[in-house]
Amino acid sequence: MADYNGQKNGASKLNTYLPAEHKIPGSVNKLEGNEHHKAAYLFAIYNISTLMKHPDLVKALTLLTQKRYKNDLAELIAIMHNKPANGKVFLRERYRLQHHKEYDRNKNGKIDMFEADPTDKCSSEY
Repeated sequence: MADYNGQKNGASKLNTYLPAEHKIPGSVNKLEGNEHHKAAYLFAIYNISTLMKHPDLVKALTLLTQKRYKNDLAELIAIMHNKPANGKVFLRERYRLQHHKEYDRNKNGKIDMFEADPTDKCSSEY
């Protein structure tokens, strides 16, 4: 998140686009109160933006944002803040689960939580 040796990384890159009254300090050590939450979201958004280089992930993210319930989107935000390397796996898995009928074991037209096998090698394990 920090400005380091004159370089901006993570949340600091997005921070440059915020109006002055909404900016956060350039170092985690200087964050106070709600600035921690703002930094966490900026970091997650920055990490999500790095996924946009992959057309298949753009499609998967678009589907997540269009879902009525936003649980998967909230989970992606948490992943992209805490363990961003798992973001690609998570998005690809959610897309796969929504588009492969063989996972619909009870044939109700959707993939229920129990039908998504967390032991599968594609699981985000988050």
